Amino acid sequence: MDLSVMAADFARELGPAQRIVERKQTIPILAYVKVVGNGDDSLAVTATDIEVGFHTLCRAVVARPGETLLPAKCIFDLARSLPEMALIRVVADHARVSISAPSYSAKLQIPDVADYPMVAVGRETPIAIDRNALVAILARVLPATDAESANRDYTISGVLVEIKEGRWTVVA
Repeated sequence: MDLSVMAADFARELGPAQRIVERKQTIPILAYVKVVGNGDDSLAVTATDIEVGFHTLCRAVVARPGETLLPAKCIFDLARSLPEMALIRVVADHARVSISAPSYSAKLQIPDVADYPMVAVGRETPIAIDRNALVAILARVLPATDAESANRDYTISGVLVEIKEGRWTVVA
């Protein structure tokens, strides 16, 4: 893989991804983001902590398509520290990746990209919902996610939203 990406574009997409990656290092490969350089001059960025997955696309100039892993915190800090228009170049061959940018160059040994956990990527189908209707729906289910509940044996901290044939089911 050989690609170049603008620092501002990369930082914008890496921001949410690097907040998901595993920080405790219990599973070391989760400290990485998977990047895939596509032939259509786009860069796919994927991150997971096994429970939560994140996938996004970014503009890039892809000279040679491919995929690799990049250390999430390191690459995000680099992209954020560079001027917006600076280019970051990523060249990967098997278990080695070379990252270069103005005043920065690194060669890293990385885990095999085939070992990275699969992240389900849903189709982007935009939906529209009236703001007041969404507020009313969430007002009914969010109290059930309260971490300050009297029962400390378990805590529900999420909301399931299912949309089928225009009908919403929201459960906490």
